Amino acid sequence: MHRKALIAIAVGSILGGAAYAAGEQSAPTSSPDSQAPPAGVTGVNGHSVTPGNSSSQSTTAADKQIARDQRDIAHDQSAIRDYQKDVRYDQAKIGQNQAEIRADEQNIRAEEHAGALVPGQLEGVELVIRVGADEFL
Repeated sequence: MHRKALIAIAVGSILGGAAYAAGEQSAPTSSPDSQAPPAGVTGVNGHSVTPGNSSSQSTTAADKQIARDQRDIAHDQSAIRDYQKDVRYDQAKIGQNQAEIRADEQNIRAEEHAGALVPGQLEGVELVIRVGADEFL
């Protein structure tokens, strides 16, 4: 599977789980005292009595959770992009270092071939190893 498809599946499962959890919480508990009259029932003054919208609070909570999840996903995607940039930079630096090593090896072989440097003789050659910001002589 492609990475985008896997991410879409993960996001869907997260959002689906949040919606499912919100659905469980929004189920009203019925008690004889808190039951609203059926729709279309008229009150004392002749005005229609409508049941209260008790699911709006749970919907709002679910919407807030979804918004938080989407912000978290966006943040994670941003962090992934930053890590990918770091990896590409590191790969470029590794490629440069490998090219420098090959060039140094070719120079050493050329000097050995020309007789300027006898194999095993490193007179006047300074070896510098760089690791990160540290330098060893």
